[in-house]
Amino acid sequence: MGKWIISLSNGETIIENSERLNELYSDNRSTYQKLLQYMKENNLLIRSIRIQVNGRTHTFSISPKGKFPTFIEVKDIGYRRKFTMNSNGEKEEFINYYIIIGNIKMMMWIDENSGDSWMQCEEVIG
Repeated sequence: MGKWIISLSNGETIIENSERLNELYSDNRSTYQKLLQYMKENNLLIRSIRIQVNGRTHTFSISPKGKFPTFIEVKDIGYRRKFTMNSNGEKEEFINYYIIIGNIKMMMWIDENSGDSWMQCEEVIG
């Protein structure tokens, strides 16, 4: 199983299931929703997201090295797992982390077996 690590504009790094967020918000919302509230309350931006799976780190930058900061609201962050069978009948396992910024959904797919990763983007309508 993977976990996300998010660097914020104030220099803070938040790790999925962070005790910090659970101390601030003791309700049953997901870590993602707590992070979004924390960012909104403190006027913070995401600078980068790193995903760790099976000892490998995968990175996608929202604003490379902070040179071109984004002021677009982060609408949602989440993840899902997908299991498929390849043409040889072998089970394949993927993790998909996503972030919605404006009307774009940025997704990072990670093959849990090989560790390969790739990005996919799509427009969110509505």
